[in-house]
Amino acid sequence: MIDVCQPRSGTLENRILFEEDSYLRVGSSLAPDEADGKRFNFKFSSCSLKWKNFEVPLPPVGAGWGELVYLDEDLRIQRDSRCAILVASKM
Repeated sequence: MIDVCQPRSGTLENRILFEEDSYLRVGSSLAPDEADGKRFNFKFSSCSLKWKNFEVPLPPVGAGWGELVYLDEDLRIQRDSRCAILVASKM
């Protein structure tokens, strides 16, 4: 999975990569949570599935929050509103 977080522009894109240049892509808006400085809020804004040379848009459904647990130059650990924990490293 590739996670491209752009806090300054308020966007987040997640891609799950498959073989043969195929992927599932979800775009989201991203904003700091005013009440809790460790949290950010996201809302899905776009979604598409690409398989080989065929790409189909899907409805972007969902919103939630994420909370930074740890952050340094190379590693980000966060938990989110689905009770999931994400460990991401810089590429």
